[in-house]
Amino acid sequence: LALWVSFDGMKTWPYQRVLRGDLEGRFNYPDGFVSADRQWLHFAFDHNRDRAIHVSARLPQAPVAATPLWDATVPLPKSAELPRLAGVEFHVIKRYEPAVDGYRFLHGVALAWHRDRLYASIGHNQGGENTETEEARFTFSNDGGKTWSGVATMDAGLEPGLGVSHGVFHAHGGKLWAFHGAYTGTMKQ
Repeated sequence: LALWVSFDGMKTWPYQRVLRGDLEGRFNYPDGFVSADRQWLHFAFDHNRDRAIHVSARLPQAPVAATPLWDATVPLPKSAELPRLAGVEFHVIKRYEPAVDGYRFLHGVALAWHRDRLYASIGHNQGGENTETEEARFTFSNDGGKTWSGVATMDAGLEPGLGVSHGVFHAHGGKLWAFHGAYTGTMKQ
């Protein structure tokens, strides 16, 4: 898992750091935002469809415009050659605990900072992926993502056979809104 930053509209990538080199598998449905002070990138993803992971990484200062950002004659390094980024924190938002909570599938993490709280939502399912038993669930953190509240259901569908999947957040008018897809059966509508 690496963080690459471009200062010129994705023409060059002068800032490249490995955030975590020991995680194997799939990183799905990433979501995130830059803090209001523009010093931190907060993002989340589901790892191997069974864990929600939150990452906070300090962003580099933008270089002075006259400073060359990248020497085009130098090839991009391999990911194993990139230096490790200091100051990165990893915190598990929701562990895979089917024996404890009955949920065997988790995906689609979304993050939002609202009124001094960090919120995360997930698609959580006691059945299989994208089936009618999927629920939109959420948790929150009062300490910037170090610890998380218990997971609660936001929307489990108002009618039998309706699944509610992962979605996104949007803060507007002093309220935090959540937008999630819904469908019947196995993603039929």
